[in-house]
Amino acid sequence: MKLARVLPVVRLVWLVVVANRLRNVFSLQGLRYAALIVFTVVVGGGVVFVAVEPGQDLSTWDGLWWAAETVTTVAYGDIYPTTALGRIVATVVMTAGIGFVALLTGALAQRFLYGGNAGTAPKPGPDEAEMVRKLDELSDQIADLQKALRERPG
Repeated sequence: MKLARVLPVVRLVWLVVVANRLRNVFSLQGLRYAALIVFTVVVGGGVVFVAVEPGQDLSTWDGLWWAAETVTTVAYGDIYPTTALGRIVATVVMTAGIGFVALLTGALAQRFLYGGNAGTAPKPGPDEAEMVRKLDELSDQIADLQKALRERPG
């Protein structure tokens, strides 16, 4: 029963830790890394698309064109997947494009919220510092409870 009361606190602590680690995703370096990944997906996806769609007689440039219009979600419809593997490649390319747009949107929102200090959180105020102190206390209490449960016989 006590464990049921502790689980939400553990989840909150975990979310705070994850949020702190992911903060740099919206930094300029994080965006560069994401752009490199999307570029690689576009080039690789275009080449793989041509390979898995042999019935369409496509050139490598056609594959790159298809990947570029797919990643931007324009999709003119001039080239489209007709095989199951082609649809899988299309799904990966679409997901990369949509994810990158979401990342750019988040980074832009962070710039509006924090000004030129995107990627770094503002200094915690008294309320935040108190909350962090309480979270540290709760983490210690959770560790003590876990230790007591392990040492308990039966």
